[in-house]
Amino acid sequence: SAGTAGTQTAGLYFGGYAPGGITAQTEKYDGSSWTEVNDLNTARGNLAGAGTQTSALAFGGGPPVKNETEKFDGTSWTEVNNLNTARQVLAGTGVSNNAALAFGGEITANSASAESFNGTSWTEIAALNSARYAHGGAGTTTSALAFGGSNPTTAITESWNGSAWSEVADLNTARYALAGFGSSNTSALAVGGFKTGDVHANETESWDGTSWTEVANLATGRQQIRGSGSTLTAFVAGGVDPSKTT
Repeated sequence: SAGTAGTQTAGLYFGGYAPGGITAQTEKYDGSSWTEVNDLNTARGNLAGAGTQTSALAFGGGPPVKNETEKFDGTSWTEVNNLNTARQVLAGTGVSNNAALAFGGEITANSASAESFNGTSWTEIAALNSARYAHGGAGTTTSALAFGGSNPTTAITESWNGSAWSEVADLNTARYALAGFGSSNTSALAVGGFKTGDVHANETESWDGTSWTEVANLATGRQQIRGSGSTLTAFVAGGVDPSKTT
């Protein structure tokens, strides 16, 4: 339940739950190994991330629900203007710490609200059609995708065109607490999660702008997984499998 940003060979992983509880720890990934860097200012799990390894944004999280937003410049985190609506288990996407979306999540119940960040402040935008939390997200501030989620477990997918959300073809496997990433509303991956019956999923699906197609499964099915990258090159890390933290 951490936040992530970046690519397969230049990734960033921050916050989440560690054996001792919620953490502020941040690590960089270079494609082969992890290096610890400066911590978030606010420890939290169930947060969202956007951007790159040297220009990342961390926002929301909990518990309890938080609205804190922090920018990462490749070295350290700086607090900036908060989300308008505090929330956790939300989805986020964007190309840098100056351009991001936050959508869905849990406030006191599952939410459909969405916000856009311009580098300085958050602005409320059109809401999702289906309220949900623990869903996946991919894309940019003008071309994004929301998919899966909980309350109840769903396969619903919605596409964002910069002004409105439209429902498109469902995931093949309904699930929540999955990883989502990709470059636009026509290119995304949905990885892992919890499917109906609280079964840990190893399914991976690729989105081409029209439909989802099952591709190679994860080696270990798990939920609360996080990742970043494109549909062709990506990394996933963390999460919970049936017997251990991975």
